[in-house]
Amino acid sequence: MIYQLFNSTNHNKKYMVVFVNEVTGRLNKIHFGSFGYHDYTILSSIEKHQNVDANLKLSKDNFLPQKRNNIISSSDSKKRKELYKLRHANDNVDDLSYPGAWSMNLLWNKKTLEKSIIDMEERYNITIVNNLD
Repeated sequence: MIYQLFNSTNHNKKYMVVFVNEVTGRLNKIHFGSFGYHDYTILSSIEKHQNVDANLKLSKDNFLPQKRNNIISSSDSKKRKELYKLRHANDNVDDLSYPGAWSMNLLWNKKTLEKSIIDMEERYNITIVNNLD
């Protein structure tokens, strides 16, 4: 199956995938990734382009990092990834008809969107056409 990846037309979401349902023949759109929130690919990108502070820790009150000089460490992004997976442990992450599956597999899987796309294509035997700006 072929999935087209775009920036979302829903202002509350980051991305959408568009595909033809093989059973019904209908065009489907799935919007996913809350706009305004970090995901693993964004955290990894921030981490890559900054100096790392080894003393950065997560706040116990919320799952946001306590930032010192706006620095996010590698251990912080990995911890946030694990917390995301725990919060979404009961989501149907293997059924690509659900937004949670796309968030988990694209945004919280690998450090880059490109690597997550490759991983999803291999794991689910699909093609993802990246149409992002």
